[in-house]
Amino acid sequence: MSEKRKTNQQDLSANVSQRTLRRRIATELENMLNISDQDLVSNCDIYCTLQSDASVMNKVIQGSNNNQNKNISTVDNLYMNESISNSNEFNTFDLKQSSQSSSTENDEYDRNILNENANININTSNKDQDFVEKLKHWAVEYKIKQNALDALLGILRKETIGENLPKVSRTFLKTPRNTLIQIVSPDQYCHFGLKIGLEKVLNRLQNDDLLNSLNFKISLKISTDGLPLSESSTSQLWPILGCIIQTSHVFVIGIYHGLSKPNDANTFLQYFVDEMTDLTNNGIYFNNIYYKVNIHCIICDAPAKSFITKTKGHTGYNSCSKCCQEGEFLYNRICFPEVRNNILKTDDGFSKQEYDDYHQGISILLSIPNFKPVSQIPFDYMHLVCIGVFKKVMSMWVSGKPECQIVRLKHCKIVALNNSLKNMRSYITNDFARRPQDIVNLGKWKATELRQMLLYTCPVALFGVVHPRVYEHVLTLHVSMRILCSQKLLDLHSDYAKLLLEHFVETFIILYGKHYVSHNVHGLLHLVEDAKLLGPLDNFSAFEFENCLRLIKRQLRKSAHPLQQLYRRYSEESLNILNVSVKSTMFNKKHVNGIVLSTTDTDQQYKKAKINNSIITITNPDNYCMIKESNIVVTICNIVYDKTMKYMV
Repeated sequence: MSEKRKTNQQDLSANVSQRTLRRRIATELENMLNISDQDLVSNCDIYCTLQSDASVMNKVIQGSNNNQNKNISTVDNLYMNESISNSNEFNTFDLKQSSQSSSTENDEYDRNILNENANININTSNKDQDFVEKLKHWAVEYKIKQNALDALLGILRKETIGENLPKVSRTFLKTPRNTLIQIVSPDQYCHFGLKIGLEKVLNRLQNDDLLNSLNFKISLKISTDGLPLSESSTSQLWPILGCIIQTSHVFVIGIYHGLSKPNDANTFLQYFVDEMTDLTNNGIYFNNIYYKVNIHCIICDAPAKSFITKTKGHTGYNSCSKCCQEGEFLYNRICFPEVRNNILKTDDGFSKQEYDDYHQGISILLSIPNFKPVSQIPFDYMHLVCIGVFKKVMSMWVSGKPECQIVRLKHCKIVALNNSLKNMRSYITNDFARRPQDIVNLGKWKATELRQMLLYTCPVALFGVVHPRVYEHVLTLHVSMRILCSQKLLDLHSDYAKLLLEHFVETFIILYGKHYVSHNVHGLLHLVEDAKLLGPLDNFSAFEFENCLRLIKRQLRKSAHPLQQLYRRYSEESLNILNVSVKSTMFNKKHVNGIVLSTTDTDQQYKKAKINNSIITITNPDNYCMIKESNIVVTICNIVYDKTMKYMV
């Protein structure tokens, strides 16, 4: 290499930034490409320099690619070095042979080199883009903190694969800088959007057969409830949540935050009602398909229901949302002892404000087209039955003051019940979120634990522990709830379930006392009518919404500005979560020690399989299942997947 060329290279790269260096190299390359064919051959210094100095050649080729195609991203140094080392034609370029070739051949050769490098750039760009999208999905899915993601981006930027990544996580995740906050007295409200939430759910379902089952009609479950943010202050959220009835995907419509609940429910619900009215009248288009939209039901606990409907609270004399029974005041409580022959409220009567002792104002919900305020605001069995009635009954066994002394359990019986619950733990499958705990910790039981006890374990756990009359009384509630939770049983035995619940309330008065027939106990009498209209109890229960409340609280990283935090987290999720279709069947924990057929590949044995939403294993207690058609219980000894026949045995 001549001294002049070395000096030029040193001048080119000395005391300049990388950006300036790349720009100068691009200029040099442009000048090279404009040289005539004869000058290109005669000027050997350029090619000798490229041949002798690989690093400079790498920069020149990168500059050439950037200059020739602005849409092609810069090649990573790793891939470029590999392409140079593997390209024997380019490295053994013979200047004498080139001087003898025609100018057309020289042009063709240069074009081949540029096209080859452009193809490398495109492939690398696709790989890098795929990596970036997966990294964004990972950061949002696992709620990676900003400082942790910033540190990771800093590490990746020093490597070849991440040299084009931004420095900060907010740029990387496209976090919005501004949040539109509305004033809802006494504090603030942020509207996320009903239509936006619907489109997000439909986008998730577009690769699922469930989208076809909608039949061009979207029925929504709506819920709202208070969510305290800490035990040391009155700071609280009031989210408005939505869910398509055929799915379990809950989305946020709007959230209020303040030190107390909103002063006026109509102001709080205004943005939701406006958007719901528009969707009810005009529907929604998704993938050029028109869907009608309507409200299936609004799910709330008793205080939230009275708040949004502007009616008497659950401690009022005329608080029942379904009938006109007036409560009685006994032992400092409002009770509803009448079981039969109650006059029912109607949707038309509610809309016309005919129940003077019940109404406290006109609810904005009445402006939603075709909405029925009595029929479509049911009793939620999570709050009414599980947390309300059943938990109350169990607490009376341990520490209450029931009317009949046979209800209270002696200490030895409480110990026996605890032992029975402990013995059941090893038999509880992973279909249940929790395993039974001691009844002495009843105050800490979650709604899912109470549901498990009511629907599944109470017939066994209570047998021989509580008094026979109490046992029969609990079984009355157990059987009626099992009927109402099954569409098949509901169609066949709904009238029987109504008789059972009436008998339960009448017996409740005898065993526990008339003054304990509260708003919740009275609500059992109307549960069957709600189920007949809206379907099984899980169609209008708050379990999925309660789970979403927990997830909302987990999104917060600090106590300040919760609305802004939530809006940004959900915006990041909408922009960066990949729409990956989940396989209906997945296998885990491969092994080779199981029983197999002679024709089966022994490498395709597994200890665990997830089929739709159910998990089966080869270990107790998750190795038992029932065949629907014959109701036969089978034991799973091994899970084998036959790749040839494409089925699981």
